[in-house]
Amino acid sequence: MPFGLCNAPAVFQRFMNDVFRDLIDQFLVIYLDDILIFSKDEKEHRQHVKQVLHRLRANGLFAKASKCVFHVPEVEFLGHVVSGRELKMDPHKVDAVNSWQELKTKKDVQRFLGFANYYREFIPNFAKLTVPLTQLLRKKQPFVWGREAHDAFLQLKSSFQSDNILTHPDVDKPFVVEADASSYALGAVLSQKDSSGTLRPCGFYSRQLTPFEQNYTIWEKELLAIKVAFEVWRHWLEGARHQIVVRSDHKNLEHLQTAKKLNQRQIRWALFFSRFNFKVQFVEGKANLRADALSRKPEFKTNEQVVCQTILPTASLCVVDNELGLHDQILEAQRDDVWTQEQLMLLSAGNRTILPHLQDQDGVLVRRGQVYVPVGALRLEVIRAHHDEPMAGHFGRFKTVQLITRSYWWPKMRQDILHFCDSCAVCQQSKTPVGRPRGLLSSLPVPERPWQIISMDFISDLPKSGGYTCIWVVVDLFSKLAHFIPCSTIPAAPTLALLFTKHIYRLHGAPEVIISDRAPQFVSRFWKHFHECLGTKLNVSSAFHPQTDGQSERVNGLLEQYLRCFCLDQPTAWVKWLPVAEFAYNNAVHTSSQHTPFELTYGFHPRGGVAPSTNVVSSDPVYRSSEMAALHDVARRLLLEAKATQKTQADRHRQAGEELEEGDLVWLSSKHIKQAGGKFAPRYLGPFPIVKKISSVAFRLRLPSSLKVHPVFHRSLLKLDTSSRRGAIAEGITATSPPSGEEAFVRGDSVMIEPHGSVTDRRGRKTPRESDTLEERERKRLRDIFAAPSDEESFEGFTERMEEGLVSSEEDEMDWTRVREELGATGHDGIEDEWGPSGLDPWLSWRDGTGSTAGDAVGRSQRCSSSDEESDEETPGLRRTADSDEDL
Repeated sequence: MPFGLCNAPAVFQRFMNDVFRDLIDQFLVIYLDDILIFSKDEKEHRQHVKQVLHRLRANGLFAKASKCVFHVPEVEFLGHVVSGRELKMDPHKVDAVNSWQELKTKKDVQRFLGFANYYREFIPNFAKLTVPLTQLLRKKQPFVWGREAHDAFLQLKSSFQSDNILTHPDVDKPFVVEADASSYALGAVLSQKDSSGTLRPCGFYSRQLTPFEQNYTIWEKELLAIKVAFEVWRHWLEGARHQIVVRSDHKNLEHLQTAKKLNQRQIRWALFFSRFNFKVQFVEGKANLRADALSRKPEFKTNEQVVCQTILPTASLCVVDNELGLHDQILEAQRDDVWTQEQLMLLSAGNRTILPHLQDQDGVLVRRGQVYVPVGALRLEVIRAHHDEPMAGHFGRFKTVQLITRSYWWPKMRQDILHFCDSCAVCQQSKTPVGRPRGLLSSLPVPERPWQIISMDFISDLPKSGGYTCIWVVVDLFSKLAHFIPCSTIPAAPTLALLFTKHIYRLHGAPEVIISDRAPQFVSRFWKHFHECLGTKLNVSSAFHPQTDGQSERVNGLLEQYLRCFCLDQPTAWVKWLPVAEFAYNNAVHTSSQHTPFELTYGFHPRGGVAPSTNVVSSDPVYRSSEMAALHDVARRLLLEAKATQKTQADRHRQAGEELEEGDLVWLSSKHIKQAGGKFAPRYLGPFPIVKKISSVAFRLRLPSSLKVHPVFHRSLLKLDTSSRRGAIAEGITATSPPSGEEAFVRGDSVMIEPHGSVTDRRGRKTPRESDTLEERERKRLRDIFAAPSDEESFEGFTERMEEGLVSSEEDEMDWTRVREELGATGHDGIEDEWGPSGLDPWLSWRDGTGSTAGDAVGRSQRCSSSDEESDEETPGLRRTADSDEDL
């Protein structure tokens, strides 16, 4: 036969198969002109060789002696080294890989992958290793030799140097199949135990998942890996003498053969698995991936038998002496702080300090029992110790403030604590959201005419009725006209396109916009291409936000309510009521448009058979056209008013939230995403950057490839990340200096003291009232009785002022007996015992005869006793404000 003919190899292979037909697979393997003879022993081998040589002579074929090898224990055959026990790669072929130059074109990648693919059965996880290289071969993909491709090329070359040896399968021994799947590839290993009990690989297999297979669930991907392994090694596994052991790191597969609910794909796979005798064994983690069984040391060998062990609960050890160490650091910092030493010197000399209630306790500056924390990083450490540590508990702002103020104080500490808690990443990720959902209502636009914008949805899992189990609901957003189409199952995209043409397109034409959820049929490529041909725009809802298609959801509820009323006794007869339900819905007045859907679509009311029709329809087409236009204008005005009312009512239960822009980091709510950990799973994932602001309430995020969800989310599922501001907040916490001059600090806010004694902030507003304590609640009740002042003052502070004569009680004195009777009537019998009559005298004289408050009286007495010129002496108002400084 001449060389070079395109069909020559196939013709010659067919000729060799015909010559040795009865010997092939008995003791002979033939590939073109390569003949491999195998035998059990040397004596049998001589007979086989003679038989083959006689067959060659009888058919006029010749064997060149210089190219033949006889009676050897191993031989090189088609790039492999074959022996009686094992199979390995030809070292001469593998050496060529070491000198392979870096790939520069797509053609180079194809040549290298073509060579490597021939030996893929020796390389574990071959498909995973070649992903960066195969991506370079995609159509319309520019060739960019990046870091990932370079690393994959080097890793693949090194895999050829590993001593991966495959043993020949023995049908008298049980087979072990190890299968695993990732998000983009699957792999499997066929193994058998040798005489020492060590698993030896008989073959490796791996391949990439198709784009459709990548959408499978984790359970289906793991099951697919087992199915593909059985298909590849079916000639060894089907009809095996021993039960096949399938090892998987997916525990749910242990219940494969007892599962009761399977989808159609899983049912087909179950029929395929019924041809094999196997059991699934769960093996944790890396023990399932036997990449190189021969190189594994005996001490790393995994015992196949599952051993139940008693696991004792672990104990968390916490160092509790950190508080003492931090406290010592604060005391040391006070010794080096200039402002602290100045205040201590003033106290030791008996002079008045800038801030009230400062005390010297054995050389430590305290304020009402709270140790002062000097300016510096220790303030941040104090907040961390009382918020981040396990003994603190990552509680919220109020509890953290109360915890810190038991022992420490510094100016504006409440503000620092609030900012720190708000910027805590752990709290943002782990805590359940409270309050109104973010994102105001953003309504869909009102169409200009009927069947311009429509929405659609499915009602599924209904009792089987006449072969139907679901309903396709299509609603017009202008007229509210709906069509209810029964379906046997939720149809695929091609079937749905036929139904659309039959029931919608032939009656109303192609709409401009279709609104739907993210069902597989509505996001398929066929459905998109079908409506591209019709010129229709598809708007699908964002991830986990079905409220986008609220119109269809509302109609679904009405339809279910109707069928529930008429199918109570016969739930399987609902399909008979469906046409009547459609007529009843379309003939009912819609609350938004104040018209029936039938009237807005056709211009008249249908005759329902209950009463005679009273419609008088004009035959003049011009009049009919103007009448329909006027009707549509009225309906559109009413729809706009209804949407405005709906938005007003909905926004009462929502909040706008922070303004989000492109580039901002946000947390994504995980309430719709399945996670490991159950109730202990984080409430938010991220943070993720916003790559596009689609609208005021819809945002596209950059998600990791492992998160298989649509990247567009509603504002209610997002929360602005404030942990990135932790650095700036920490700088502000450590940089707040103590006050100087006539400046005090009330509840963390800087306030100025006015001459007449009132307390206002820098914007001139009264400081907020606080009614958290029993003392405050009790004072509030007394104020209702005796018209107490609105600005805050503790009982102790007021008593001190009374004792010092700062408040006059000469006007409008009240009889103590009458006051006691009134207090007794309101349940305050114990007040005299606690404070005594002298403590209540200021309250009894709080109002003068003109109805002005005691604060005004104090102001008048100050103005009368002081000169017009400003005095350097401390005024009673200043004394009052300083003494009444209760909190931070």
